[in-house]
Formats: sequence, structure tokens, C-alpha cells
Amino acid sequence: MFFIKKIINNIIRVFFNLYNYFVANSYKNIKIEETLNYCSNKIPFYEGKGDILDNYSFTNKSIIQNAFSAFPKKKVFTNVGSTSGTTGSPGYFYRDIKNMAAEQYFLNEYFQWKGKRKVWLRGDEVFPFGSKPKVPYIKIPFFGDIYISSYHLTDETLADVVDMLKKQKNMVLWAYPASAALLAEYCIRKSVKISFDVVATSSEKLYEHQAKVIEKAFNVQVKDLYGQGERVAALYRCVEGHYHEIPNYSHVEYIKIKDDLYNIAGTSLHNNAMPLIRYKMNDIFRLSQTKCGCGASSKNVIEILGREDDYITTPKGICPGILFAAPFQRLRNIKETQIIQRTKTKIDVLVVKNEAFNFEDQRLLENTIYGIITKEVCNINYVRSLEKDKSGKLRFIINHTINK
Repeated sequence: MFFIKKIINNIIRVFFNLYNYFVANSYKNIKIEETLNYCSNKIPFYEGKGDILDNYSFTNKSIIQNAFSAFPKKKVFTNVGSTSGTTGSPGYFYRDIKNMAAEQYFLNEYFQWKGKRKVWLRGDEVFPFGSKPKVPYIKIPFFGDIYISSYHLTDETLADVVDMLKKQKNMVLWAYPASAALLAEYCIRKSVKISFDVVATSSEKLYEHQAKVIEKAFNVQVKDLYGQGERVAALYRCVEGHYHEIPNYSHVEYIKIKDDLYNIAGTSLHNNAMPLIRYKMNDIFRLSQTKCGCGASSKNVIEILGREDDYITTPKGICPGILFAAPFQRLRNIKETQIIQRTKTKIDVLVVKNEAFNFEDQRLLENTIYGIITKEVCNINYVRSLEKDKSGKLRFIINHTINK
């Protein structure tokens, strides 16, 4: 069944590439007024608001889900998309053919990966959960794509993966950042060289220490993309490690929180099935008012701090997960870590160590963690692996006290 599904997906991508060949110009320099006029005249939820953006209120996932009936019913060739719901609140929305094709067009433009074979390491359920395949990957016939199961990666299975990848050419790694970093860390530790033409990541926050490990292992700059299931904003990582809007993808507004911290709201430009107007994401960005060294003309996002719920509460106050990333870079012989806040006074730090981990590494780990979180509220637990969420993502911060 997995084979059939992926073959169908590849055929659809071929169709989208042909479609985009003829309509590519329609993605360029599109005016937001066209979208607003369409919404005002065709979408009951926005009826009568006209082509001035300020006439429209900000929306969010909860507002849209509660107003689902005020959007046109699903039609032929319309897909029901969804967000992963990592915070326990998934969202659903309609996407038309142009929206799906446009997504592929913009990915191709940024990643420059057309004609290359993709190695997928993104949480696909390649094998049933609980199964023990001989090797943790499969190859799709005719198209050459390789799917690696994020749920079956250990040092033993990574050895099989690396042996297979060393024999491949003209490859793109398309991965979650944590999964790409896990593969890269293994290659560095085992002194193995794998060549990728492009390393593309998205769907999780890419931490700087992950980017350094990936770039060291594969000798190529990580091309990271910030986006979301709703397709209302897309930002790409430039050579400076900063983020900028992908031109013509959507209309993005930056909403100041304080100092240099902002939230964003995006407006769809390529989805007539269910256009989202001024749709607020609960992600926090750090902006610089100076122009980026890469020369991009759009806003200079110097840091994506993460979701507003990617925070933990310590005796020192509320801290975003990004503040833990830099100190964790000093740690040695550790494959993965995860911070889980169980209650306001109980925080677990889960650690997956490798075979070289020793007493000195343990002391460094404890000094680092207890320098941020006091022993009174924090436990360090060594585990064999970290549990991924339903979509195969590894969340660095999990806070069970949100909204409690």
C-alpha cells in the first residue's frame, strides 16, 4: 500500500510540474487586492469587506475552524489539508489544485532540486509501528525516491542506511531537522562520508547547533524552510542563516510583541478553495531593522524562536526553548535531547547518549542543565530513544502545563 501511495504521489508531482510550466507567470507579482476582491465577493465568511486589507480582522486556527461552514463546500479536485496539531489542536482546511501546484513550484524555486532523487527522512510511516524490518528504508520503483523510517533509527539500522546512501548519486536529503542532525551526527562519529547535492529541512525548528552538525557532515549549506500546513507564510534560510519571505508566496504582516520580537499573520494568495486572510501564527520571530548581508529586500528575520507554547517555566521565570539550545551545544557524545515539563515543579530532561559517553560527559551534562534548571525541579533521564509525535517530528520542548 505504501508503494502504491508514493507512486501515485510521484505521478501527481509530475502533473503539477507540467501544470506549473504553463501557469508559472500567474504566481509572480500577484496583487493582494485580487485575493481580497475574490474573498469579498465569493466567500461568505468575508462577504462585503472589499479590497482593503484593514477591513479584515485577524483570524487564527480557532476562528477558522468555528467558521468552517462559512466557506464553500469541498468540490471536485479540492483536497482537505490539515495541520499536525502538535499542541493537541489540529486544524483542517481546503486546498485547490492551484494551491497544491503552487506549493511545489515555490519549493522547486528555493531548493533547486528538480530532476534529483529525494531521500525522505520526514516521519513517513514506511513500516507499521512495532514492526522490525530488515532495513529501515524502501526504494520506490521507477522514480528512485528512498524513504527512511524515522521510527526505526538506531546505531545498528543507521549503519545499513549509511551503507546504502554511500552508493547513491544525484541525491537530495529532504528531512526534519532533528532527523537530519541524527544522521549527520552518526556520520561524523563513524567518520563516514555521504554526498548530498542539497540538504533541505522544514516542519521543525532548525537549531543552529543542528545546522552546524549537518553542514559539517555533508559539506553543504542547509536549506531550511519555515512554513505551516495552512500555507499562509513561507520564509527561507539565506547564506547568513537569517530568514526572508519567499517572494509572491503570500502577504505577510509582522505584529510587534515587544522590543525586537514579533508574531506574524499571513494572507493566502494562491488558494481559492479556502483563502485565509490575516491568519495569525503563534510563532515568535526576532527581527533586525538592518538589511541582511545576503542582500534580500524583505524583512530580516534573524531568529525564529519557536511556537509560543515552546516554553518552560523555571524558578527564574518563563524561558523559550531557544535559550536552551546554545548551552546544549557544549554537550558531547549525546545524540538527542528533549525537555518535558510535567508540572510547574517537575521537568524531565531526556537524553540519548552514544557509546562514547563517559563520566566527564555526564559531569558536563549535569553542570550545563543544572546551570539553567535547578535540581529541585529537574530530573535527567537516560533513554534509548525519544518518542516522536504522530507526524514523526521530535519536539525539543514539550510543556504539559500550557492552559492548565
